[in-house]
Amino acid sequence: MRAWLADVWSRLRLALEADAARTDGRSIAFIEGALANLGTMLENDPAARARVQQATEAIAGTLLPAAQAQLSEFIAGVVARWDAKTITDKLELSVGRDLQYVRINGTLVGFLVGGVLYAVLYALFGRVSF
Repeated sequence: MRAWLADVWSRLRLALEADAARTDGRSIAFIEGALANLGTMLENDPAARARVQQATEAIAGTLLPAAQAQLSEFIAGVVARWDAKTITDKLELSVGRDLQYVRINGTLVGFLVGGVLYAVLYALFGRVSF
């Protein structure tokens, strides 16, 4: 039975892939029509929107706790494979030129906070040698 179901699925998948590759394929037209009808229904029917919202919340509430551990392990594995250069490159590509402003502002704020702390400590305790 398992082999028969695998064969049926394989043939069905190949037929769907071949149909999707054609410009006049029925499967793509069917999916487009179904999604368009769903969009129209959700746009015009507040009760349908509420039902979809509730169903989505129920599914997410059921699946997310189970997937949370797997997702956190996946993310930890990906990040563990990064080296410092990769992280820096990815961050600089994402942030871009703003990263220079962050660096300059961090330096200036650190300098000012350090100076204020030094002045306060000097005013309170006088000169202290380390």
